[in-house]
Amino acid sequence: LRSILLMFIFVAILCSPALASRAEVSGGNAYEHVEFLTSIAPRFAGTEAESIAASYIENEFRSYGLETWVENFTIENSYIIEENWLRVTSPEQFDLTFIPAVYSPSTDNIIIGRLVRVTEKPENLEQLRECVILVERNILVEGKNFLRTLVDLPPLAVLTYFENWPPYSEIWPDSPGAPLFWISGEDVQRLIELLEQGEVEVELRLKARIERSTSRNVVAKLPGGSEEIITVGAHHDSVLTPGAVDDASGVAVVLE
Repeated sequence: LRSILLMFIFVAILCSPALASRAEVSGGNAYEHVEFLTSIAPRFAGTEAESIAASYIENEFRSYGLETWVENFTIENSYIIEENWLRVTSPEQFDLTFIPAVYSPSTDNIIIGRLVRVTEKPENLEQLRECVILVERNILVEGKNFLRTLVDLPPLAVLTYFENWPPYSEIWPDSPGAPLFWISGEDVQRLIELLEQGEVEVELRLKARIERSTSRNVVAKLPGGSEEIITVGAHHDSVLTPGAVDDASGVAVVLE
């Protein structure tokens, strides 16, 4: 994870009392910073959206009259999503709220499969081979045995979730060997209700690639009257989410 997260750093030599007395913090401005950064999400490191976020921060720093510079660096594993969707096609038709897990493999074509809910590790895994699995996250990764077993299968795709949580994405050292999507708790309940009535068919597509790319730090310096140095930082990228809390809010606080 450390290799794909970046940090913009605001370096300040401790401000003089005169500068500190003129400092004003605006909650409204902070909210606008968050709104802008989430509007260009996801801001995965090394992507165009992350570059736009860095430029936004750079321009803000320069507008404050701060000495500002950008430090470019190479990342080996930027995850670029070109196309993705996930929807139920039978017995009803509706789109699901989802986030692909980072580094999920692409599908060769559009995948259409029967949805199967897994509430515990099944004795007969072969029954899952040509299916799309719906499984709660803790069951999927408990002891990692189930997750590792799926690699040798693999299923058509895996839909996972935290109960009563919104879509979430994290990076796992082990992959199920198939596209993995986080879906919302609301959609999970709807899918369970449909499964109780009969068969459910799901259609999905994920086209993504991992490539070497360039990311950047944005650094600004505010001179002060003390020899002490205070460093304040936040990261402006996000991992396939809007990243309002992690960490557009932190960026907004630093800018203000």
